[in-house]
Amino acid sequence: MTTKKYSNVYIFWFCSILFFLMHHGYCQTIIPTGTPFVKQYKKDQYKAGNQNWSLAVDKEGRVYSANTEGLLQFDGQYWRIFPLPNHSTVRSVAIGKDGKIYTGGRGEFGYWTSKPFGNLSYHSLSKLVQDKTYFPNEEIWKIIVEDQRVFFHTFSKSYIWENNRIRQLTAKGEPFLFPHQLDNKLFFEQLPSGLHEFKQDKLIPVKGKDVLKDKNVLAILPFDATTSLIATSRNGLYLMKADGTILPWPVPANQLLSQSQINNGLYLYDGQYAFGTIQNGVIIINKNGQVIQHINKNNGLQNNTVLSIVKDNQKNIWVGLDNGIDRIEINSPLSFYTDFVGKIGTVYTSIIYQGKIYLGTNKGLFSSEMEGIDQLQFIKFLPNSKFKWSGLDISTIW
Repeated sequence: MTTKKYSNVYIFWFCSILFFLMHHGYCQTIIPTGTPFVKQYKKDQYKAGNQNWSLAVDKEGRVYSANTEGLLQFDGQYWRIFPLPNHSTVRSVAIGKDGKIYTGGRGEFGYWTSKPFGNLSYHSLSKLVQDKTYFPNEEIWKIIVEDQRVFFHTFSKSYIWENNRIRQLTAKGEPFLFPHQLDNKLFFEQLPSGLHEFKQDKLIPVKGKDVLKDKNVLAILPFDATTSLIATSRNGLYLMKADGTILPWPVPANQLLSQSQINNGLYLYDGQYAFGTIQNGVIIINKNGQVIQHINKNNGLQNNTVLSIVKDNQKNIWVGLDNGIDRIEINSPLSFYTDFVGKIGTVYTSIIYQGKIYLGTNKGLFSSEMEGIDQLQFIKFLPNSKFKWSGLDISTIW
């Protein structure tokens, strides 16, 4: 094989990628090969606490994190920290259409508004709470923003801010898990009685709620015009019809998702979903329920525990971790194979030949089947390909 042939292969690959970028802009289908580029933001970079409990992105693309030490803001270049007045951990953040940045912590919730030079001004709403018997010890774990009202949610109640007044929503002695907003619908899971829809200021039991008993709903996401996708902590995925009927969704991804313990979920685009897990990083599936990407500590994440997940304005994923914040560039036509454990070694040369890619490394020869340039499969070692330096005749290699 001559050097000229190598060059032609590399030029073809490079030009193909450039053509794709110029004519398609963003990927519509996530590449199921290699790993998307992961940009890590470590504690010593953003200079705040380890844990990032919630994430939100504003219209200008700024990223906000509910961090152990306050509200973190990232403008693409600089990180800034804004502590709550009582200096409690910020557990939740959400952004309204009017640009208000809502946050909640321990015994405190309110919103931030923008000031010149990137500063923020805090406006407390918790002073409007009438019954403060238990409030100082309650933590706001999730915030849902509607057009005319905002829900600040604890595991015992939701504080509803509407018309500059606070009223409380409780579940008649039962604790809540998390609320979930889907289009113009709002769902609450009560323990142990199950999933309810909040309609006309009442919690109405969902028709098929008993199917989900004791399964802990962690995400409700759009599926099609008449169906929603429900993700449970350790019992995989379910589909909910418009009439409230709920059935298991028996798909290949269920085993991995159940073992990994789903903690949150996100609809991406083109029928693809991302799930943050407690045990195993981020798992991305397609609409057929097949795993198309699995990003964890082995291939790019700082930590396997995903506390929060959000999609930015470029349709890439940000994850708030138990230690750090990472950006996963799923909307890029480029993917990577990084040999974290040193199995492949140092790559000296590569070629695509007759439907396969070959890698020549200091540990031998590796190959992978390909179905077009974007379908790289698992890279395998070719037996008897280790170099034997004694008596080697280089000319016999090609």
